[in-house]
Amino acid sequence: MKCALMLAAMLVLTGCGRTPPSDARLTQQFRKLKPTLEAIVKAASAESRPFGLVGGVANPPGAISDAKTEELTILLRQAGVHRFGRREDGSFSFEVFSNSVLIDSWHKGFIHSTNQLETTTNSLDGVRGEGTWLKKIEGNWYIYYSMIG
Repeated sequence: MKCALMLAAMLVLTGCGRTPPSDARLTQQFRKLKPTLEAIVKAASAESRPFGLVGGVANPPGAISDAKTEELTILLRQAGVHRFGRREDGSFSFEVFSNSVLIDSWHKGFIHSTNQLETTTNSLDGVRGEGTWLKKIEGNWYIYYSMIG
């Protein structure tokens, strides 16, 4: 019994071996969801200050109206986005996949930025270690991979 509990605890602490989805999978998903993602950018662009949105809750509280929160929450659910944010620089982040555990938490999703961002790699597949990496998809859209160890 003790061995089973120790094994279960180790799996939880190490993220149960989940690996991030491939660039190809995210690119395919992006192409399918692009109209919805662009509708989210358009709706969120009306807001002038940074905010986050997770599970229908805006952060900081009151950062956006209840009506805007509801509108964005519906669109984010349609796109399968778990966490969304408007950043200080006016860019938008869309967390689509994550493995948040005590050790080696990673997040992968999309960024939309009207500012040219520096692409840090041609492939996010196999990139590991702490930090954030970007790969351009098209236009103002990027795939990001972020890991906190």
